[in-house]
Amino acid sequence: MKSSLRLMVILACLSGQVGIAADSSATDVGGPPPSTAGNSALDGRTFYQLVLAEISVHQSDPGTGYSLLLDAARRSNAPELYRRAVEIAIRARAGDAALQATRAWQRAHPTSIEAAQHELEILIALNRVPESAQVLERVLDLSAPKEKLQTLERILGLYARATDRKAVAVAVEAGLRRSRSDPTLVAGAWAVISRARWLATDEAGALAALQLSQAANPQYEPAVRMALDMLGPERPLAEKLVKRYLQRQHASDFNVRLAYSQALIAQDRPDEALEQLQTALESSPDRKDILLAQGGILIQLHRFAEARQALESFLNSLSEPVTDNRLRQQREHALTALSQIAERQGNLIEAEQWLRRIDPDNVSLTIQARRAGVLARSGQIDAARSVIRAVPASNPGDEKSRFIAEAQLLRELKRYPAAMSVLELAAAAAPADTDLLYEQSLVAEKLGDFTRMESLLRRIVEIQPSSPHAYNALGYSLADRNVRLEEARGLIAKAVELAPEDAYIQDSLGWVEFRLGNHEVARQILERAFQAKPDAEIAAHLGEVLWTLGDRERAKVTWRKGLALNADNDTLLSTLRRFGNPIARQPH
Repeated sequence: MKSSLRLMVILACLSGQVGIAADSSATDVGGPPPSTAGNSALDGRTFYQLVLAEISVHQSDPGTGYSLLLDAARRSNAPELYRRAVEIAIRARAGDAALQATRAWQRAHPTSIEAAQHELEILIALNRVPESAQVLERVLDLSAPKEKLQTLERILGLYARATDRKAVAVAVEAGLRRSRSDPTLVAGAWAVISRARWLATDEAGALAALQLSQAANPQYEPAVRMALDMLGPERPLAEKLVKRYLQRQHASDFNVRLAYSQALIAQDRPDEALEQLQTALESSPDRKDILLAQGGILIQLHRFAEARQALESFLNSLSEPVTDNRLRQQREHALTALSQIAERQGNLIEAEQWLRRIDPDNVSLTIQARRAGVLARSGQIDAARSVIRAVPASNPGDEKSRFIAEAQLLRELKRYPAAMSVLELAAAAAPADTDLLYEQSLVAEKLGDFTRMESLLRRIVEIQPSSPHAYNALGYSLADRNVRLEEARGLIAKAVELAPEDAYIQDSLGWVEFRLGNHEVARQILERAFQAKPDAEIAAHLGEVLWTLGDRERAKVTWRKGLALNADNDTLLSTLRRFGNPIARQPH
């Protein structure tokens, strides 16, 4: 009955397509609509084809349905029928057929940006990247003038799944040929080319493109964002471009200054980072949220007294009651940070008091889990678990999150059997839930039950083969235990293929290369990962690689950065112990 109803709806829509080609010109960009002579309505033969096509698709014969629909589309000149033919081919994973339909669609409607976009996406999915350059150029040409820059900035997202980054860089540069001579697009075009070159590991080319972008429009923010991603002592030009941008900007530069200050922290230049924020505060004294940023950086530096002063100054600047949602979130962030300071200084009672000042109506699991953590570390473990269990759960997803939060609390307390019991209770109702399986695998590893851990992760891969994290976790575990390293590399390579920009997966790749003895390759990978995502665990691995390569001073600097990011990270602390604690911990 449902399938019959669906077929009736489709046919009703299609049978009403009188003059559809002419009407569709409203969705196409520029130029007159194609001629519709002789196609003002569906004739009997075409209508019969549509009926047979939909029946064929419904009866699991997409090939026949596709052929009938494509022929009907050519007869009626209707974009809707071309679109349906493409949809059927894509669902049947028939990439060449989908490409054939989009090209037929474009021949019938040469001004249709939708058809051009479909062709571009299909070519990339088929890994026929070199052919995409001309289509990319056409997509930009067909975009409405007001949308061209936005289209430009979305380009690399379309190419995200392409594996050959060098081919992407070449295709993008060729596809933006005309955009580079358009005064309104030239800055954006060079910024996109810079990103494509950077992903293709052409650092010099990426920097050169950024210079051209900034020269075309000194105030184009995406270009300076790209420069921030490239910051590093070995690329001084990137920082020069950032500074040049900031010299020209005043009140509107807060977000860039904040990102720049975070990059300076990662380079172990805290005083310069704070100087940037102070400059922002002086130029925008009404932006009291800069005090929040200062407090966050000072916490990273373990300068807790100064951090507390900045955060309390921010709180004192607010007018009570706080009704604005953004300010309420910032107030919550400040109170949470003050609780973190008190906790790090060993004052758990004060830490809990700061959290109690958060809006009592806020019963979010994130806040309550933090409260539970403070209670647990003060020895009130049963009370902590009760706090988490008291969080309202309006649906099964909320209930699952509650189970996971309780298990994570127990895992942090190293109560691994209790954590596994909680997760097994949750999994009894949802044995195929990959989140629960993954959490169980983490606990199994802590219990030393590597056989069970591996079984759980392989079960995730079976249920969700496109999930990069299961491949990564399994490969990393093998690499960390220094066993079955070639298998570990293959698993991590699969994770990289699925999530090429994930810094944690890059960390795993660098670590397995290190275990395999490829120390220089590991250094390059880990340096990029740490630059993309400053993280204590990545710092632990990078520092060990640098130490092994004989660059002990840089290893110490990297480890200190890791401690500034998270002084309690188990991987970092165990690494430092193995090397005899070669650095002094930052004072609290």
